[in-house]
Amino acid sequence: MNSPQGWPQQPPQQGWQQQPPPPQPGGHPPQGYPQQQGHPGYPQQPPQKKGKGPIVAVVIIGVILLLGGLGTGGFFFFNARKDHGVPLRTGAMPELCTSVSPETLAKARTTNPDVQGSSNPQSDTTNCRWDQTVGRDNPGYRLLWIQIWEGEGKFDDMVGMVTAYSNAKEVGGISSIGDEAKGFVTVRPSEASAEYSLVARKGDHCVLVEYMGADPGLFSLTNPDMDELAEISKTVMNDVLGKL
Repeated sequence: MNSPQGWPQQPPQQGWQQQPPPPQPGGHPPQGYPQQQGHPGYPQQPPQKKGKGPIVAVVIIGVILLLGGLGTGGFFFFNARKDHGVPLRTGAMPELCTSVSPETLAKARTTNPDVQGSSNPQSDTTNCRWDQTVGRDNPGYRLLWIQIWEGEGKFDDMVGMVTAYSNAKEVGGISSIGDEAKGFVTVRPSEASAEYSLVARKGDHCVLVEYMGADPGLFSLTNPDMDELAEISKTVMNDVLGKL
């Protein structure tokens, strides 16, 4: 209500303050008023940090699996390269077994005479066996066995004994060894070892050389180089035939 003209304007009473205009639609304060942060009377909460626990757990599991894989792989790696030899044996071998020179035995990696596995079971039969010496005949695995028969018609009997093994296959490349000779390869799919068998005749004597072995692969033993087995078998055969 306006005062009549000529009357002085009444000043506002003390203690009264100008009321702010009502808030605008949407809950925002009117223009000119500061924006309120958070809830009135409460401090603003800092944003929550994401925990690193799951990441750490994944890293730990990954490290454990990696170390486990390396440990398993290392076991098989070194196991494939382990020494297959035994301490050097002593004792006398049958006389015909000494025909094989120490140099040939070293080349074959079979420097350890097996006295118990070598014998003269009959007057016309001699068996000789060598395996590996620990610390000397690495790497891989090797075994050398020789049988010497005396008498007519023994060559075919020896060949028949070798071919009785279903996996034995005759191979060529046999020449200038005795009066006649045949070679055979035996590879067993379920085994790492392979074998080369050489049968030769000189006069009334027949000789069988069986040389077998396996070589280290990445994590296990594998088939050896068959050409190497063949060449060493021929060297052993020539040593024996040279003393008959």
